[in-house]
Amino acid sequence: MKTFTISFSLLLISICSSFAQIAKIKSTIRKFYESNDTARSSSPLFVPDFAVSPERGVELGLMLVNHFYIDQQDLQNYGSSYLVGLAYSTKQMFRGGGRWNLWTKGNQYHFSGEGWYIYFPFSFYGIGAHTKQQDGDLVFQRRTKLNLEAEKKLAPFVYSGINLSFEHNQFTPDVSTGVFSSGNTLPYPVYGKDGGSVLFIGLNQVLDNRNSSIYTTEGSYLKFSYSYAPAIFKNNAYEGSQALVNLRNFSPLNAQTVLALNVQYQTFQGNYLPFFLMPALGDKLFRGYYWGRYRDRNLAVVQSEIRYRPAKRIGIVGIAGLGTVFDQDLKWSDIKPNLGVGLRYFFDLEKNLALRLDYVVGEKKNGEDRQQGFYIGVGETF
Repeated sequence: MKTFTISFSLLLISICSSFAQIAKIKSTIRKFYESNDTARSSSPLFVPDFAVSPERGVELGLMLVNHFYIDQQDLQNYGSSYLVGLAYSTKQMFRGGGRWNLWTKGNQYHFSGEGWYIYFPFSFYGIGAHTKQQDGDLVFQRRTKLNLEAEKKLAPFVYSGINLSFEHNQFTPDVSTGVFSSGNTLPYPVYGKDGGSVLFIGLNQVLDNRNSSIYTTEGSYLKFSYSYAPAIFKNNAYEGSQALVNLRNFSPLNAQTVLALNVQYQTFQGNYLPFFLMPALGDKLFRGYYWGRYRDRNLAVVQSEIRYRPAKRIGIVGIAGLGTVFDQDLKWSDIKPNLGVGLRYFFDLEKNLALRLDYVVGEKKNGEDRQQGFYIGVGETF
């Protein structure tokens, strides 16, 4: 991990110069997406929370949402936002809490985070990239989560900062003879079945020259995060580290079309890794798969979108990607595809906020239904 961190730091330095050159190329494409209203005003609203996903079913709730700019006169100032709400779904999920994303004047500081309490019945299939649908075991999760991040601009497009995250989990299986309790079909033991608490603290390094943080039409975002979890809680044997790489690139093809690319890699090191910390395919990270069907110590995802906006209020999206989870060695047989289409309705032209509808399909294994998902939400997935 030390060698990886040093190598990645050198990579960041080499990329900085490329980002500086890219920033000099100012495209007129942004004019197509900007509204005539330059007030960029704050607009807190109570709005219904409506979402659809395979894991949660139909989700309904109420949110207080505000998208705003701390410096309304600076068109380069990234958009800030906060959300506070409660929601309940047809699959008995309940969540309450909020998240925030704040950019100060001149984009000098970036503060983000979230805090939630979640009651979430989910199906546990085991660990690895080859779990079976027939092994799905209903488990009831109670989760308290807090995540804090703060970053400072050190140079054009370069941010450094810290991260802190805490979560506490409790699990109750629906039956005592399923795969979650017995582990009969698992390649290795499942740690963390009784829940527990974990605290991570670490560092962030970010390169960011996007033209917008809400709806990006050009530029790149690269984040490297490393954090460490000490074994400080009772009955928690896990002590280890997490590393994350998140790359997003947005290339305008013409005045109405953008090619969006997202590459993510996550890895956890250390013994007795709890299953609930393992990264999993699904939801916003890799649509078309039930979240948690595939989970393991490492995750690698490449996802792309062609975003075509024929009118200011309408967008059409083509979706394609490859992703997987793995323990030690990445194998071609582990890789999962996804393919889908999406529709966007931009209900706020001033801030380019859109209602997102996506239908995405995944793999079809012998003897199983094809994995797929229909999603409704607000904003892009990346």
